Order: sequence, then structure tokens, then C-alpha cells
Amino acid sequence: MFKYINTHLNKNDQLLKHSLVILIGSSLANILNYFYQLAMGRLLGPAEYGILGALFSVMYVATFSLGTIKTVVMKFTSEYAEEPGKIKSLMKYSFEKLALYGSIGFILFLLASVSLAKFLNIDNPVLIVLTGIFLFLSVLTPIPMGVLNGLEKYMPMNVVGVVVALVKLLLGVAAVSLSYGVFGALVALDLSQVLAIVVPLVVLLPFLRVDKEKIEHVDLLKYSLPVFVGITMMNLFVNIDVLLVKHYFTSVEAGYYAAASIIGKTILFGTSALVIVMFPKVSKESNNSSPLLKSTLFYTFVMAATASALFFIVPTFISNSLFGKAYEISSYVGLFGLALGIFSLSNVLMNYHLALNNTSFVYWLIPFLLLEVGAITIFHSSLKEVIQVVLVTNVLLAGFLLFMTQKELGINATL
Repeated sequence: MFKYINTHLNKNDQLLKHSLVILIGSSLANILNYFYQLAMGRLLGPAEYGILGALFSVMYVATFSLGTIKTVVMKFTSEYAEEPGKIKSLMKYSFEKLALYGSIGFILFLLASVSLAKFLNIDNPVLIVLTGIFLFLSVLTPIPMGVLNGLEKYMPMNVVGVVVALVKLLLGVAAVSLSYGVFGALVALDLSQVLAIVVPLVVLLPFLRVDKEKIEHVDLLKYSLPVFVGITMMNLFVNIDVLLVKHYFTSVEAGYYAAASIIGKTILFGTSALVIVMFPKVSKESNNSSPLLKSTLFYTFVMAATASALFFIVPTFISNSLFGKAYEISSYVGLFGLALGIFSLSNVLMNYHLALNNTSFVYWLIPFLLLEVGAITIFHSSLKEVIQVVLVTNVLLAGFLLFMTQKELGINATL
């Protein structure tokens, strides 16, 4: 294994170098984000954190789906890298359209706020409104970040991530400490999201000063739909279980599950650095992208396997260190780590196909999601049973995506 790593370190594909830059920056941001989660968990307590955890899942479902925007902007920015006028047109068109669609979505979200609050057993609809504001802002944040990613400007991306996470943590702790509860935690999220739009636009000012050049809007729309379906399905795979648990279990149990899920998702967050770097490189080197895929899968597997092993070996230490003894989740941490480790491999495979504009497979993800939802609806006698359902469906999903990528991986002859 070390020989394999050394071989790739000496290659000029810059996958590891750029991934390390992203990993350091995203790790700093994720540490701050985790401090936010941990602070909220400790300051709010299991019952209120269960409410916040459910709202986080609503946000994750919507914002990961809105990752479509970042993916599309990143894809076309990488193609327009030498044409700044087209990048300006891409940003202007994206902001105009998405601000309109976001406003419509916000109004619809407000109309559904009472029903959603009732489904999640939340007494205060204002919390749903604050969640809606966050989602509206989230429609716009992927645009400048997608441009930075497509241009492979990883250092500015890191700065934005760290600044936003730090502001969210400081404001969140201050607000909850002043007895504003979940309301204060959500206000901190909204204000930090405003910064996530403003700061990267400052970095991109040189592109805003050039003359616009014409771009093909039809190409953007044709690529957007299947990307939206694919990212939405993958997002739901790792978040809809939290919403269903909030519906079927008590607030305290939902808080336990939300905390265990957050710990498991450290694997997905950590390996995402490799995906962020892989995508624009594969998009540019589509005719010789198989080595990039294999390298990304290998390093993802190493990271996921190492983390999963630790979750099984010292689950109590990890859960107590992160969330405290009030969260009785040590028996769930290992299984969650294994499930999310397998899912991280699926995440690499899906993004690889999207970078190559191979999008026809995404509609086959829908039956896998329906299988997960149906299985949790039937099998939810305990939190561990729900996690087992998540694990099995993630294994099936990974198997399907490996089958779709057999040619690129050179394993078609064995199937």
C-alpha cells in the first residue's frame, strides 16, 4: 500500500497535493462546524438538540440538493477557465435565475411551515421560517463557490469555509448562552450564510469587471436536471433516515440518532476533499480520467476504513469526547461509520460520472432510495435496526455504482 501511495505522490496529477490543501482547509472548517454541533448539543440538551437535529436534516436535504448548482457552475467554469467574460455571464445568469426561483421556493416553504412543524413535532413555526431563510440563502452560496472550485482556487475556498464556520460558532454559542435556544442557533446559521455569499464574491471581483461573453444557456439546463436528480438522491440517502427517526421515535432518541449520524458523517466530510479536487480534473482530462478515479477511490477507501475501524475499537471514547456522557450512542457509532464509509465510495463514483457528463444512470438511484425509506418504515423497532437498514442499502448502492463503472476500473472481465 505504501508503495502505491509513494507512486502516486510522485505523479504530476496533483490530486494528492490539491486534496491535502482542501483537506486542511475543510478540516479546519469542519472542526469549527463540529464545535458548533457539540456546543449546541451540550448547551441545548438532548430534547432541544433533537429539534435542531431534525431541522439540520431538512437543511441538509435541501442544501445537498442545491449542490447541483455548485456542480453545474463548477463544470462549466472549468470549461470557461480561459474565458473570463463567459465566467461573468455564467455568474450573472445564475444569480438572476436562482434569486427568482429561491424567492418562489421560500414562499412555498412558508406556506408549508405549519404542516412541517407538526410532522416534526415542533411547537414553534418560527423555527421553520428561520430554516427557510437559510435555505433561500443556500440557493445563492453555491454560485461563487462553484466558480472558485472550477478555477481550482482552493486557498480562497478554504478561507471562505473557515471564516463562515468561525462566525457561525461564535454567534451560535453567544445566542444560546443568552437563552435564545434553538432560535439563536438558527439566527447564527442565517448570518453566517450571508458571509458565505459576500466573501467569495470579493475574491472574484476581477471577473466581475470584465465584459460579458455569450454562453449557451441550453447546455446549462440540459446538464442541470440529471445532476439535480443524482445529487438529490445521494443527499437523501444520508439524511432522510434522521427525519424518519424524528417522526417515529422520541425527541431524546432522535437526539441520540442525530448525534451518532453526525459522528458517522465525519468520514463523508473528510473524504469529500478528494471528490472536490477530482471533479474539475476529470472534467478537463475526460479522455484519460481512469487513473484519477482509481487513485481517488483508493485514498477514499484508506481514509474510510481507518476511521470505521476506530469507531468500532473506541466508540465510547469517541462519543463521550464529542457529545458527552448524556448521549448514550456508543453502540451505534461503529455501524454508522461503516455505513458512511461505504457511502463515501459511492459518492466518488457518482461524481466521477457527473464530471464526465455520464448522467443517464442517475434515475436508477430512485429505487434504492425508495427501498431505504420503505425498509425504515417497516423496520424501526430500535435505533440499531434503522442503522442496519441504512448499512444494507448503502452496500446495495455501492454495488450498483461499481457495476456502472466496471469498464473504467478494469473489472468488467470478472463480472
